[in-house]
Amino acid sequence: NKNQKIRYFINKDKEFYDTEEYKKGYVIGSIEGDGYISFRKNSKGTDYGVGLEVTDQEFRDTFYSFLKDKLIGLKLRERQPKYPGSKREYIAKSSYRKDHDYMLKLAKYKNFTNKEWCRGYLAGMFDSEGEANKGCIRISNKNEEIINNIKTILQKFDFKWGEYVRRD
Repeated sequence: NKNQKIRYFINKDKEFYDTEEYKKGYVIGSIEGDGYISFRKNSKGTDYGVGLEVTDQEFRDTFYSFLKDKLIGLKLRERQPKYPGSKREYIAKSSYRKDHDYMLKLAKYKNFTNKEWCRGYLAGMFDSEGEANKGCIRISNKNEEIINNIKTILQKFDFKWGEYVRRD
């Protein structure tokens, strides 16, 4: 259930997402899960992009709240479903080069020695790629670097975990 946010995985009564390290980790986990940092050269110059396009409005709004003071061009919008049965998309997006450069720099900053950063990263990754069901948390991803990042954090917090590799 996507409404069960891991943002509260340590203690529901205490909010951990009020530190800068937590916010940085959350943003990177979100970008690596469902977001993008891109640029494309074309005949008119270069197009820059930073964004998150998801079906969970609370997730998008949390991402935005952690970046709104850092990215000058970050805007919110919604996209109506294109097809019957598809969901509305909630978007946080910027096409400013300064925002692109800031996010590239932030994406290179991975502070696995800081517990708040690790909590944020795991929460952002869960909100991007995770689900909770019957007391079990699952995070799905095919990228080996991301999988290793998640394993590093789970080991840091002494989580009991298993790994399932899908064969297709």
